[in-house]
Amino acid sequence: MNRNIGIIIQARTSSSRLPNKILMPFYKGKGILQILISSLTNYFKDQIPIIIATTDLNNDHCIIDIAKNQNVGYYNGPIDDVLQRYIDSMEKYKLYGAIRVCSDNPFIDPEGIDILLRYFYYSGYDYCTYILNNNVPAIKTHIGLFAEAVSLDALERVRNNTALKKYREHVTNFIYENPHTFNISYLKAPKYLFYENNLRLTVDTIEDFYILSTLYAWYRSMPDRHLDELISYIKAYPDILERMKKQIENNAK
Repeated sequence: MNRNIGIIIQARTSSSRLPNKILMPFYKGKGILQILISSLTNYFKDQIPIIIATTDLNNDHCIIDIAKNQNVGYYNGPIDDVLQRYIDSMEKYKLYGAIRVCSDNPFIDPEGIDILLRYFYYSGYDYCTYILNNNVPAIKTHIGLFAEAVSLDALERVRNNTALKKYREHVTNFIYENPHTFNISYLKAPKYLFYENNLRLTVDTIEDFYILSTLYAWYRSMPDRHLDELISYIKAYPDILERMKKQIENNAK
């Protein structure tokens, strides 16, 4: 590839609903951020750079330590202007484009990211992500399995066209809210997920943390893990689905 693309994981400790959620022991003493980095580095090896984009607050220096310990890149920038943090991270590592990953999604799908990355690279779009049957970009949902791909040029155009806090904090909202301004493409989620709007595999609350840490332990116990098996397992237990449903209703994005 003659245009460099990297995976950028945005991470901070100051979550309003559950502070330090990405550092709390989630599985065998490791936090979600550590698990996420390991999952991505094991899958992609040294094929593309993996970077942690955190804040310049003192409390987030521990995130930089994690990045160093796991041999991935890092950048620390303004806490509220996440858009600028992404732009600066991409410029520091000379990236043409980035796969944006949220650090509170322990079940993130590396295979899905790989498909998205290759599609984005060869298509030349400004922005690509997955959608479910409701046509909402997956990054905006509670599904917690997908990432989004965006070019540096597109992010710079967002920065130059708006100073609204909403768009500075949420990075890509301006892009998919202005589809006639950007060259956008959506990939359909796999069949086993396309209609599963009632699943919540992101960690935002302590209840999410309890549900997903238990599920993750089961998932890791499977010799040949695949997400369709996880979805089938969840659907076999109505009590899990009901707990997820309540969290979806109480914490809509």
